Amino acid sequence: MARKKKTNIRRNLLIGAVVIAFGVIMFSSGLLQQIAQDRYVEIPFSASVECQQAGTSKTLIKDISERGEWISDDLPTNTNEWNIILRGEGGITGKRFEYYICPSRTFCSNRQFAQFSSSGGSKSLGLISSDMHVWVQYQTFSFGSWKEFDKGSYTLTYKPFRLIRDDPLRGGRQEISDTCIIPTSDPSWQNRITKYDGTENWKTWGGSNSLRPGDFYNYITANVVAVTEGNLQDGGWCFFENGQARIFAIETIETASGNHNRVNLDNQIGSAECCNREAIPGGICQDGKFIPTEEAECGTRADCGIIEWSPGETSTEARRPQCIENKCVFETKEVDCTLDSQCRTGEFCSRNTFTCEIAGDVGDGGEERTGEMECRFWETLRPGETTRFLGLFETDKPERCETANWVWVLGAIILIGGFFGIRMRRKK
Repeated sequence: MARKKKTNIRRNLLIGAVVIAFGVIMFSSGLLQQIAQDRYVEIPFSASVECQQAGTSKTLIKDISERGEWISDDLPTNTNEWNIILRGEGGITGKRFEYYICPSRTFCSNRQFAQFSSSGGSKSLGLISSDMHVWVQYQTFSFGSWKEFDKGSYTLTYKPFRLIRDDPLRGGRQEISDTCIIPTSDPSWQNRITKYDGTENWKTWGGSNSLRPGDFYNYITANVVAVTEGNLQDGGWCFFENGQARIFAIETIETASGNHNRVNLDNQIGSAECCNREAIPGGICQDGKFIPTEEAECGTRADCGIIEWSPGETSTEARRPQCIENKCVFETKEVDCTLDSQCRTGEFCSRNTFTCEIAGDVGDGGEERTGEMECRFWETLRPGETTRFLGLFETDKPERCETANWVWVLGAIILIGGFFGIRMRRKK
């Protein structure tokens, strides 16, 4: 009882650590704000299961029923072919095997014999596909006709096929069963892909959980909702990069446990001037085109583009949009500066306070340090740039700190690692 209590405490501590760690990342990187803007995509991770040849050949010996039998009924199914040798003991008179190799479990026209002297003998049937059916009877010659005889047997040699799982989130490539029957409780069966029309070479599976040699299918081993730049547009996912908006296909993956949507970055289905809701100072993207902010329709303040204060129409004015009666309207305020040229030598105009601040101090070695913006450890510096759109806008985007890519990767790893860590704890 005490041991069980300790296990529960450890499990709770593990869950708490995962939640706290991911919570810190979420709040420190502004993840909650981005989720509120619906800027997220699903990232499904695929894995595979295959009935594959593995291990060394196996051999077994069995007696043949005196009345004859379909020996294929008792042969192992986890192989693609059998090597069968018939063996018969001797006696006073001649001996023979009568056998059929047929595509179905009914007698066909392929009736064959292997005849021996009174001392008996053996007959190799060679390699036979495991899809075929084999009937055999051992016989002896007695009083002018062939009679059934109970001294026949066969030796079978085959290469076994086993269930191989290739799943990077469950230990990589490994054998999980010495048969090719998947337990219906296994994640690979519950999350098997049943329908997919995308560009990935994923194989779907709608059959039974008993795989034939060579059968292969994919399943979804995990699905992560990741925050990313972009949004839904024209039936796809729009990314704005290097002054170009590209729209990529959203593919639906149907599994036995539910459906997943995936952005396929290898399948571009369209392009536009900009991605909807993409904002620049004084402009906002609607219906794939930049328009002046004052012409944009809105439901919330976020629909008006950049919601922070930005340089206004004069060098001493800052402004930000508000949504009033479904129209974007700018509010303004007087500031000390909006351009670095308004400040003294060695100073720059802060985009946060719109006041002149010292660009750098003199270090120990007497060299002047640059006024480059310092980002927090979870952020990366994006340099400023000048953009021009349709001759209507020419704007300077200042250098800014953005959430680093490793934050999203670390968050995904913590979630996945925590999930499987908890699962492993439960199994113990």
